[in-house]
Amino acid sequence: MTYTIKEYQQIAIDQLVKSVTELLAKNSENKVCVFQSPTGSGKTVMVAKFIEEIIKELPENDLCFLWVSIGKGELHKQSKRSLEKIFDGFPRCVLLEDEFFGSRHRIEQNEVVVINWEKLRNKERSTGEWKSKVMRDGEGINFIEVLQNTKEKRKIILIIDESHFASDTERTNELRQIVNADITLEMSATPKIIPSPQELTKGTAKYIMVDPKDVI
Repeated sequence: MTYTIKEYQQIAIDQLVKSVTELLAKNSENKVCVFQSPTGSGKTVMVAKFIEEIIKELPENDLCFLWVSIGKGELHKQSKRSLEKIFDGFPRCVLLEDEFFGSRHRIEQNEVVVINWEKLRNKERSTGEWKSKVMRDGEGINFIEVLQNTKEKRKIILIIDESHFASDTERTNELRQIVNADITLEMSATPKIIPSPQELTKGTAKYIMVDPKDVI
């Protein structure tokens, strides 16, 4: 499906590609790119097009993507459908719960894995065990091992959609550590995490903002 990209969206896409490319070149941990854009500006389209562009721009980089939908219900399935329409066949977009239940050993190059944050993060109160089958030890390989195997071969970009909902909860921080992404892209109209001047100066964080005036 062909999307008409507005001028402000193309500027943001170009800034995302440039910023993440620069972050990938930095040899440091906990690298973050904060993308602030108003509600209704087309954040999903812009970040999806960023994924397409960075795959083209950096063919020598072996990348994969985790797209996290925060919120209850089936928002992650809606996100997957939207992404598939934009990608139109490439890159491959899959749901975590459909693909990673013991037989997959790693995320493939350029693959986009869509995750329901709420389902993934829950633990049993009494035992502290993960509720999600994909996170638990069993007969097959669990998702924590999948992530470790993936990191041996390629870089992971963690994309947190509507990140302001759970950016600083204890469980979310625990999952950030488990994923151990090479770069975390926070996308929100109202981000809670804003890079410090020191992080921006060092080049370990980037901040991109779409002006509401440009959207209007």
